[in-house]
Amino acid sequence: MSGVTVADDAVTAYQALQKNKEHSFIIFKIQDEKKIIVAEKGDKSQSWDELISRLPPDNGAYVVYDLSYKAKSGAENTKPILITW
Repeated sequence: MSGVTVADDAVTAYQALQKNKEHSFIIFKIQDEKKIIVAEKGDKSQSWDELISRLPPDNGAYVVYDLSYKAKSGAENTKPILITW
C-alpha cells in the first residue's frame, strides 16, 4: 500500500476504541486509492452480527473490532482485532 496515508480522524477513532472503549467496531475504507478513512463506527451496544451486516458486499474494508472474551482465570477482557474484508 505504498503511498496510502491514514486520515487523522481514523487514528483518533482507533485510539478511542483501543484506549477509551468508545466503539465496538470501526470500519475503514480506502478513499480514492490514497487515504484510509473511517466509513462507519459502531457504538458499544452494537454486536458482532450488526458489524457483519454493515460490511460492504462488493468492496473491501478494514475493520477493527473490540473482541470481548473470558480469560482462563474467568476475568472478562477485550482486545482489538484487525479484520480484512
